[in-house]
Amino acid sequence: VTPASLERFLSGRRFVDQRSCVRYVSHPDNGWVLHGGIVQPLDLPLTDYFIESSHNTYLSGNQLTSRSMVDRYKEVLLSGCRCVEIDCWDGTTGEPVCTHGRTLTSRIRFSDIIACVKQYAFVASPYPVILSLENHCSPKQQERMAGHLETILGSQLRLWDADRRCADSPEALKFCV
Repeated sequence: VTPASLERFLSGRRFVDQRSCVRYVSHPDNGWVLHGGIVQPLDLPLTDYFIESSHNTYLSGNQLTSRSMVDRYKEVLLSGCRCVEIDCWDGTTGEPVCTHGRTLTSRIRFSDIIACVKQYAFVASPYPVILSLENHCSPKQQERMAGHLETILGSQLRLWDADRRCADSPEALKFCV
């Protein structure tokens, strides 16, 4: 989706209903990959692109009682998703866990999710994967999270530079998390 195509789409409209928005965003002409090839340059800042994202990635069903599963990360990454969500909470053993807080959903270890991301992040695409961390952890368990990110992802880990405001392009961020 380019700014010009979005402007053309919105021209003369006071609002866009959900159906029209979904039709526009999912139209094949607005994808960055078409028939296995890239159809638009990926050299603009990352913030200039729509990014295929997953909300509550870890859940196998509803957000009140379903199972949390590491395999959900594998599934969405292999389908091309480039942004996954991890809801982080203090685990009872001193290790951070992922769960939908204050519900009956099960818990999975944060480190297992990061290992899964490491294994599957770049199978479907070389372009960057964004970890959306919804962090509810204590400072001590946040340190454990940081340690897992650094240890497991190693040189693939790209830390946010607040001064640059993510000026890097998807092309420059290939194979980075």
